Amino acid sequence: MVPNNMTDSPKPDPTQEPSPEAKPVDDASASTKEAKADTPAAKPSFFAELKRRKVVRVAITYAIVAWLIVQIAAATFPGFEIPMWAFRFVVLMLILGFPVALLLAWAFELTPDGIKLTKNVSEGQKAATSQGKRNWLSYGFAAALPTLIFGALALYFYFTRSVVDPSSEVFEKSIAVLPFDNRSNVDEDQFFTDGIHDDLLTQISRIRDIKTISRTSVMAYKDTTKNMRQIGEELGVATLLEGGVQRSGDQIRINMQLIDASKDKHIWAETYTREMSARNVFAIQSEITDAVAAALRSVLSPEEQEHLKEAPTENLEALEAFFEGRKELNKRTAESILQAIVHFRRAVELDSSFARAYAQWAICELLLIFHAGRSPEEQVAKTESLIESAFGLDTRLEDSYVALGMQERYRGGSRMATALAFEKAVELNPNNIDVYAEYAPFLIWDMGRPEDAVELLEKAYRIDPKNAQVQGNLADALRLSSQSEEALELLSDVIRENPDQSHLHHVLGVIYIDSFQDYPNAIESLRTAHSLNPLNPNILSSLAQVYASVGDLDSTVYWLDRIVRKHPRYEDVEFCRLKRDALSGDMQAALDTYRLNYTIGNQLFAGCSMVSNWDEDPSDKAWALEQIEGPIEFIVDEDQRLLPLVWALEASVLYASALRANGLHEEARSIQSAILEYLSERDEKKTSWAVTAPMLAYALAGETQIALAELRGYVESGGAVLLTAEKGLVSIYSDLLYEELKDESEFQELVAIMNERIAAQRAEIERMEANGELAPIPKMDDL
Repeated sequence: MVPNNMTDSPKPDPTQEPSPEAKPVDDASASTKEAKADTPAAKPSFFAELKRRKVVRVAITYAIVAWLIVQIAAATFPGFEIPMWAFRFVVLMLILGFPVALLLAWAFELTPDGIKLTKNVSEGQKAATSQGKRNWLSYGFAAALPTLIFGALALYFYFTRSVVDPSSEVFEKSIAVLPFDNRSNVDEDQFFTDGIHDDLLTQISRIRDIKTISRTSVMAYKDTTKNMRQIGEELGVATLLEGGVQRSGDQIRINMQLIDASKDKHIWAETYTREMSARNVFAIQSEITDAVAAALRSVLSPEEQEHLKEAPTENLEALEAFFEGRKELNKRTAESILQAIVHFRRAVELDSSFARAYAQWAICELLLIFHAGRSPEEQVAKTESLIESAFGLDTRLEDSYVALGMQERYRGGSRMATALAFEKAVELNPNNIDVYAEYAPFLIWDMGRPEDAVELLEKAYRIDPKNAQVQGNLADALRLSSQSEEALELLSDVIRENPDQSHLHHVLGVIYIDSFQDYPNAIESLRTAHSLNPLNPNILSSLAQVYASVGDLDSTVYWLDRIVRKHPRYEDVEFCRLKRDALSGDMQAALDTYRLNYTIGNQLFAGCSMVSNWDEDPSDKAWALEQIEGPIEFIVDEDQRLLPLVWALEASVLYASALRANGLHEEARSIQSAILEYLSERDEKKTSWAVTAPMLAYALAGETQIALAELRGYVESGGAVLLTAEKGLVSIYSDLLYEELKDESEFQELVAIMNERIAAQRAEIERMEANGELAPIPKMDDL
């Protein structure tokens, strides 16, 4: 034993030699130490061993590293498009890895001889390990394990991620209401089942923070064999609502199931059985809507809750008539729209307080302007009382604001009022596809903002990815935004899936004419469109245009004549009559007839420009100029600068020609200066839908060489447009350009090159016709 007072003894002087008496003491101490080494050591406590093995420090290190990784994962996984389940997996693995790290820190030691099990480490090695600053094995494991878990997952999902189509991007609060089964097994009840489906979809779509897929896209899955997971992926939704409707006597039963699309599992299911009445039908729809909102954790405002619980009608027959009307309206043909009007009229006769029936009736009347060539003035007059009744009954219906926006547009009223009406409709129901279908053309043609229309229609595409009408409108907006290649690519895919949609073939034909001057493909597309929808006068107008573009005078007159004879109320019928009569006989007589019967339509500038330039009577020339002086104010600002509208260049060029034809040369030079400034600042990618308009602008301004350079560049790029002395055949732009440049030798050389190309295209069209490759033309008597 070492004496207790040993610590108090004097320290030996290291400079002195040890005395002989000290050596026995050293020998005794050595003997004592050897004896102590042979004596078993006392077993350390559990907590002392934890401390010696650095288990506590490993736990702290692991916790810190794991916490950092969770924070990094939460911040970065969404950006790498890594799904939520992967984040949960990381957290779970970090939790499970914690006891594993502690166990390894306890069981293994890093010794001077390497890594060993603790039970195989001698006391001397343990002492050396204990004196080390860290158990590097445990620390390394504590940091490496969670880092490996996180890193491996991050790399896996980053390198295996796929580019997602915007229409299929899954939003957490999103739903598709699949077509309901008619469980009555009575065919006559199918319209009622479809009507409840359509109405419930509308109810759910009014919940503003839920992305709701529109009717056209979900109807594509009627009687489908695809599973729920596949449907959810294609539509880009997290949930699906499916069900069935059964009418039996005075009872109605509706079965509903809300399904998690990613797991193909039910979230909830419910059966609603009530006495058959309109009030009970709406009560069930309200309950289902509430359940959907709750399941998707959507908070309804008090106003939304109140509106969703109101029954639009308590008259069952009126409700059935409304359902019939919606069924016909959804077909979007002239005949079906006329039939829808019959049903909506019946609905309001049965219930004069049915606000939505009034609004839908008004929309139908206004749709006939485009789909059946009805007079805008007549149709607007028909909707005055209908829209007034709708708003008098309910000011919260998006349908009423859609009708109001359409009415203001066709009335030629305030563009601001029109835009506000459409914006209000979007605010009330951002999932209503009808709003976008009407708002987008207004943005393009009335506001001159095709880029905004593209953005709007892309949003519509996300909520209705299977809607061919939306995709056709998007392609047209892309064309007018100088993105014709993208438009062509989009239409090629859409037509392959929807070959019976006339609208798609029509837009495709127009793109071939305006953007590519590919006349055989244009005629093939337009003839197909006409065979699918022979009553649409806009398709007939495009057919007349394309036959004129290849110099086929007889066919041009034929298609113009069909418009005049079959569509006397078409807004551009007088312009079509002017061209038909001018090409068929006396130009002056045709101009006189137009002046007496003209209407304000899309071709107002073209018609009045023809009168100004070709009419022999100075008073007639002045009359024509007066008609376009009002509209020109919409495209020229107070500083005499052209506004960036899609049709500003074309209209202003014709206005300049009319001024010059009336002898107003100073005024003509003023607008020509604005045109030249506009052309100097235009985007290189921007093109004119009238390819000769920029050339004509330079020619009218006396910039002959620039005009020729523009034409030369067009020809060198492979373009071909017919420039001829035949007035009124192709377009007023081509006629005026020919008159301005016909004496230039280079112009005639370029015209000869284009004529050869056009002749080849016309020969191809004749070959296609002879071989039966073009859709047959319906007889007029059959229409």
